[in-house]
Amino acid sequence: MNTRLQVEHPITECITGVDLVHQMIRSAYGHPLRLSQDDIQIRGWAVENRVYAEDPFKNFGMPSIGRLYKYEEPKSLSGVRCDSGIEEGSEISMYYDPMICKLTTYADTREEAIKKSVNALDHYVIRGVTHNIPLLRDILTETKFNEGNFTTNYLPETYPDGFQGVQLTPDESLELAVIASAMHSKEANRARQTLNNYVIKNEESNLDEFDLMVTVKGEDIPVHMTRDGARFVAKSGGKTLALLDNFQLSDSVVKATFDEKVSVVQLIGRQADGTLRIRYKGTALNVPVIPAHAAELRKYMKEKPKLDLSKVILSPMPGVVKAISVEIGQMVGEGLECCVVEAMKMQNSMKASATGKVKAINIKVGDTVEEDQVLIELE
Repeated sequence: MNTRLQVEHPITECITGVDLVHQMIRSAYGHPLRLSQDDIQIRGWAVENRVYAEDPFKNFGMPSIGRLYKYEEPKSLSGVRCDSGIEEGSEISMYYDPMICKLTTYADTREEAIKKSVNALDHYVIRGVTHNIPLLRDILTETKFNEGNFTTNYLPETYPDGFQGVQLTPDESLELAVIASAMHSKEANRARQTLNNYVIKNEESNLDEFDLMVTVKGEDIPVHMTRDGARFVAKSGGKTLALLDNFQLSDSVVKATFDEKVSVVQLIGRQADGTLRIRYKGTALNVPVIPAHAAELRKYMKEKPKLDLSKVILSPMPGVVKAISVEIGQMVGEGLECCVVEAMKMQNSMKASATGKVKAINIKVGDTVEEDQVLIELE
């Protein structure tokens, strides 16, 4: 058995039509190969995305653990292959490799295979763990990658400050604001409905006009939303966008259909303060949506003080403490290793981010720790 089979075989099989696992099993039984080199023809292009339970915002991929309470693969799309060993309800633990699936797309050209990959990643539904789809999708739309002009130093060169999520243009921010406004209006009207009551007529209680303030990545976008038959018509900053009302809030994947384009998004959840968590272009974004008159009162709200994290060492992931390098009362300098946390076959050195004296050690070797748990405190 070729130990690298797990990495490359979907690509080879898609472009040659040869089942490598089948051939290996036949060879193990002593059967001769029925294929010669002349029988192997390469047709088209294939792109493989290794979908992992990792947080791409932490060093491009710190492991994440949890149970998949919702899991849907984009198998219904043409030219898409999914190789996975998990299903909805499976648990991603700290003891094994966190790979979820090898998502492979294939087409006649490289450009078309990449487009299919982007579409497949947008349709991939994973809830319960943090995953690396935001980074995968962003790379697929990045200029250097599409030009094929990159090296093994690609990630630090392309994201020198680390991966920050999708960077939106003004038009994309407005599009997301309109989608969020439509979802807000559907939620507001659903909350006004009364079921099994023949006295109250639901159709007369629906609201068809909303003045909203939507915040996208820190930018406030005013949206005037009206209902025009089977469409939502939104006006903002002199622009008008029409969004087809062809989705339900319970849909795992929403195909937001505008006049000239379709954007695939996912409504992950809604918070009590009106914030919608929407996956847009791969990245899950918190999008607060509130009535315009309520937005005017935000200036009176006090800001929460930010915690000083420079004097504490937090675990970046769930794991097991393998070593502690300091003791209480010891002076440590910035960058000094204080402990080591192991998770998913990787040992991670936890270093002090500031100079100080060790005030408390809240762990011991062998302890299982959670993400963001305080391991060591400095004075």
